[in-house]
Parts: sequence; C-alpha cells; structure tokens
Amino acid sequence: MLATPHVEGSDRVHRYPYAVHQLLQNSMTRFIGLITLRTLSAEECKLPPRNAHGSTATTLSLEIAYMFLPTSWGQGFATESITAVFKSLESAPTVLWAPREKVMVRAIVNDENVPSQRVMKKCEMGEPGVLEFEGGRFFIAGKWRTKHRLFVFGKELVLR
Repeated sequence: MLATPHVEGSDRVHRYPYAVHQLLQNSMTRFIGLITLRTLSAEECKLPPRNAHGSTATTLSLEIAYMFLPTSWGQGFATESITAVFKSLESAPTVLWAPREKVMVRAIVNDENVPSQRVMKKCEMGEPGVLEFEGGRFFIAGKWRTKHRLFVFGKELVLR
C-alpha cells in the first residue's frame, strides 16, 4: 500500500492509490487498473444520501474509486482487488486511523453502470441510497447528461 497522508489543519487527509496488476506466467505482471481511496470533506457529505457517510469524531469517511482497462473487464479483477483493499485497511495499524475508531467507505456509481453496481454488491457495500439531480452538463458513460441518477454505496470496515 502506498500511503500519502498529510496534515491540513488538525485533520489528517488520507490518500491511498493502488496500481492493480494481473499476475502472468514467469513472474511477469500486466497493469490492468487503478483503485484510489481518499478522505471525504465535510462539504461532500452535506446532502442525502451522502450525509450518512460523513466523518465524525469516531468514524473516518473515505471514498473509493476505481478504473480498469477494458481488456480486463468482466473477469472479476475489480471485485478481487477492492476486497483485497478492504482487507488491508481492516488489518492496518489502528494508529493510521487515530483518533477514529471506525472507517466508512463510500462509492458512487452511475445508474447505467450495471457492472459496477454488481461489483459493489459483491464487495458487500450494502444497499445504495439514490441521488437524483438536474443541472450542469457532464460527459458520463459515453454521452452528455444534464439529468443524473447516482447510487451511493457505503460499507463500514471492522478495524482490528
């Protein structure tokens, strides 16, 4: 795990990037994707359904994001990698999260990204909240959008 926490004010900001590689024969590897975790700001957790995922005095909130090369889609790499990241976070020294006792991880998935919704369910991210809004013009999933429907998944990690 490559960790680059730093202090802003009195709160530690957590950023964890992971490069995901497929193991090949002869001890070779092939890069297939990225996973990142980062601290959520209070501003990002103001509105429902995201408000249930904000950091508190005892819980640190992180957001997970990932992207894999299309050649690796549909092979279980996302589920396997995210599950491994969660296990490494749960077994990390508790001093990393101090003074917090729990870690909440959230993920936001576009309503049309059904494969990522399945990944979240396989990773036991729980039932999502739904966030719908109109406004702005964003290029998401290959098309321009002004109406948005997002699923907000959350999972509390058990620290050891």
